Amino acid sequence: MRHICKAFLIILALTINMDLQEGEKLLDLLLQSLQGLNLIYGVLLYLFVRLLQYSDRAGAELKRRKKWESLCYELPACFFSFCMVFGYSFYKSNSWNLVFCSHVQLLKCLIAFAGYYCLFRAVILCIFAAADKVIIADKKTIQCRGILGWYLKCLEAYPFRTAFLTLLIWSIPYMVLSYPGIFTCDTKIQLDNGYRALVYGTSQLRNQHPVIHTLLLVGSTLLGNCFSSANAGLFLLSLTQALFTMGAVAWTVAYLCRCRVSVQWLAAVLAFFMLNPRLQNYLFVLVKDVWYALFMMIFVVELHRILTGRCPEGKKKRMYLGILIASAAGVFFFRQDGIYVLIPTALAAGILYKKHRRLFFCLFVSVCLLSVIYQKGILPACNVANNNTRQMFSIPFQQTARYVKEAGEDVTKAEAEAIAGVLDYENLGELYNPNLSDPVKSTFNKEATGKEIGAYLKVWLQMFFKHPGIYIQATMNNLYGYFYPDGYTTLIQDYGTSQEYMQECNEHNKELNLQLCHPERFAGAREGMEYLREMLFTLPVLSICNLSATYIWILFLLIFYGIRKRDKNGLMLLLPLFVVFLVCMAGPTYGWYFRYMYSIVMCLPAVLVLNLTEHAECACE
Repeated sequence: MRHICKAFLIILALTINMDLQEGEKLLDLLLQSLQGLNLIYGVLLYLFVRLLQYSDRAGAELKRRKKWESLCYELPACFFSFCMVFGYSFYKSNSWNLVFCSHVQLLKCLIAFAGYYCLFRAVILCIFAAADKVIIADKKTIQCRGILGWYLKCLEAYPFRTAFLTLLIWSIPYMVLSYPGIFTCDTKIQLDNGYRALVYGTSQLRNQHPVIHTLLLVGSTLLGNCFSSANAGLFLLSLTQALFTMGAVAWTVAYLCRCRVSVQWLAAVLAFFMLNPRLQNYLFVLVKDVWYALFMMIFVVELHRILTGRCPEGKKKRMYLGILIASAAGVFFFRQDGIYVLIPTALAAGILYKKHRRLFFCLFVSVCLLSVIYQKGILPACNVANNNTRQMFSIPFQQTARYVKEAGEDVTKAEAEAIAGVLDYENLGELYNPNLSDPVKSTFNKEATGKEIGAYLKVWLQMFFKHPGIYIQATMNNLYGYFYPDGYTTLIQDYGTSQEYMQECNEHNKELNLQLCHPERFAGAREGMEYLREMLFTLPVLSICNLSATYIWILFLLIFYGIRKRDKNGLMLLLPLFVVFLVCMAGPTYGWYFRYMYSIVMCLPAVLVLNLTEHAECACE
């Protein structure tokens, strides 16, 4: 009977009307929520009962071993339930009004929270129980016959070359249609700044975007223009980017094979990189995040290789250490916040692994010194303008803008003057976008002194104590998309917008005669492929590939699973990804802008498999 009541509560949570309705009564609402019950809900009731029964058996087994382990599924179940309730409210109203505006709404939300909690608790228990029993480090003889059996044998015997060639052949049509590469707003901004600084000499090269990536973009187009066309040069850079990405994936697959991961799991990992719509989309997108992600993948793999003792002695050990250092350098140079990934990772590894303490402390010190020398020495010496400080203030700027919009009458004259020294106070309320901080950040006064920024921060803190709810809602509004799985899907970098950015770049640089464009003869095929891919992944189940919350929930579950298993190696692999996520949270927008979390998605398959093969033996050399 207990399971039936919980199952009924789950169905109620999934069907209850959470929208605000005038004159509603609780009893009427609950009855209305049940009016749609039919045979399907009867089947669901039975399935949920069976799920709850199975999860209770798994939970009882956990409690017999370690009582504190229950927190590793109770806490994420509570958190995910919270995200479902509050995420819906922010998705509908950009506020928590649907939760707190009336006693009836609050009661409905409590019912929904309880139902979601029962569901998520059961699902997490089942996932953890399955993860405890799953065997993915298994080298049994492949039973498949025909072409599939032959391919799996090749993948097992020659993992790197098989994975690389598979990705290359699979991606050839996409590379042809995407010629010369897919532009974003950042690509255009980098090229314009690079041309003005390096070609025309009318501006200063900025470090708003990584200088090394800007130089690659400018250099490739100028080189192409010298021989045939800027398109050809840009395509060479796009092709290099794609080949390096394929190489990073193949390197990861080869390492998983060395960890004795079964060939079926290798094929599943490879299929994820081939079929995921956003990973395919970004393969030819000309942004720094693609390079950053491939270096992150290699860094995570080499980190695991060293920490688990799979690094052989002699020349090969020096080679793998060199690859680790080179990948760390790539992480540093291809994103401004790469240093925030390297420093805590190196510091934690140095503290937790006595055997490798010298290596990681040296890496920690080297990264710190490199950051100071690069930012304070090399860039100024090369006449590169430093990145302005507005990038660090997405969260406080959003909070201030929402405060001005919703409680502007409570802002004193002194507070207004302090804000006006940093932001456009007069238009702040109108510019406020609950889901994007760029409109507010764009008003940042680049000439603001340290004293003015300090005065603003003092006022920002004082205003928090007046209306803390406004600050909390402003932050939640910018973050809920990472956790709410029924909201906006991730943003596609489409060919139409790319063509517009190319034309703008051509207009801004007529003297160079760039003529950047996507070939017109492939327009129909491009649109058809893009439409088919996007429509396919809007179908039920497949659509989860385009939701940021899918990957963040997997990341959180892996963290709690690692804590429960006391898996030091697994948690060390998750630390860089978690730091990337923290950086995303401090960014200008939530998960619909996929490129901020692209590196997390690229690294998750390997981290997931390596977490489940903690005790796998290293394959023979």
